[in-house]
Amino acid sequence: MVTKTRMKLCNELQVLASEEDVATFSSLCTSLPPGEMSTSQLEETQQQLSAAEDEKALNSLLCMVILQKLALTQWLELLKLDHTDLV
Repeated sequence: MVTKTRMKLCNELQVLASEEDVATFSSLCTSLPPGEMSTSQLEETQQQLSAAEDEKALNSLLCMVILQKLALTQWLELLKLDHTDLV
């Protein structure tokens, strides 16, 4: 049963589209000992996967915030230029 669960998790991870997800999957699968895993090892692996997914989501949000800050900075610079031209 544990081996089936491990294989199921590995197969689910392989479906992930991005290379980052595939790299995370590979590192988790290679870190697992051959044969059956204990329940605690399985839970720990699931927690690591969850943490990696959370980190990916946070990185995406951070990139969006940076892009918004850049757009806002450019907009403010344009406003300054327009104001300078009017004076």
